[in-house]
Amino acid sequence: MDDSWVPIGANPLPKPPPLVPGVPEWLRPEVGQFLARSARRRPHWLVEYRLTRRNTVDYDELFEHVDMVDLVKALGEDESLNLVDFVLRFGDPQRQHVEELAHWLHIGGSMWRVGQRFGHPGLEQRVPTSVQNIADAAMDAPGGAGDLLADAWAAAFGVQPDPEVAYMKTVKAVEAAAVPLMYSDYKLATLGKVIKRLEDRKEWTLGFRLEGAGVDSGEMLLAMMRTIWRGHADRHGGQADYQPSSQSDAESAVLLATVLIQLITSGKVIQRDARDSDRP
Repeated sequence: MDDSWVPIGANPLPKPPPLVPGVPEWLRPEVGQFLARSARRRPHWLVEYRLTRRNTVDYDELFEHVDMVDLVKALGEDESLNLVDFVLRFGDPQRQHVEELAHWLHIGGSMWRVGQRFGHPGLEQRVPTSVQNIADAAMDAPGGAGDLLADAWAAAFGVQPDPEVAYMKTVKAVEAAAVPLMYSDYKLATLGKVIKRLEDRKEWTLGFRLEGAGVDSGEMLLAMMRTIWRGHADRHGGQADYQPSSQSDAESAVLLATVLIQLITSGKVIQRDARDSDRP
């Protein structure tokens, strides 16, 4: 569907309208329908959700007597989002219903989308399409980097974010991408050792043709890795400078790592002498 469509007689929007948090009123019927379909398909997931959440809400009674249009209103937006996320993970929804939900959330302007979290469908915050495209490509990277980045993304942008897990997985994802490239024997190498190697040898670059003429992309790569490494303030406990990673820390680290991993795994990071062989 073309997102640029506007009603007849209306002025074209100068930019897309802002995304809406929670479940806006106009999306309640579709979200309620998704939940109801899943409840009919696997009735026991309502009990499982109540026990997992440790609450006393009688979801069976609620689903039986509340119209689907009003279901989300009765549950509340936060509870509805958690319920949808739980169903996507454990409720065994049919693929076509998951695809429909993803479509409705998208065209309804929700800030939530259906993504992959820890190998399963789940809700995550939407980011600009261009950023999401890069992230999707990086998450398809081989060698474990893509899977680790997907876990980091889920922990940073999911319904129940976990900044410390997000940051930890981010560091591991960068290691999984960079270490095999820069070390022939990488069994004990870490991101810290990669950074030290870049500092000492300065042998890796993005291969810009103007490299050396006021351009040093190797320094940029080094700066990106340093930023991620040094920003991981909760890497070790018992340290004087220990601080739990904040939500902002985690999101920034994941986004920076996404670009870095995509550069590495797509072959853009090369050794300086290899760059010369590519010149005409």
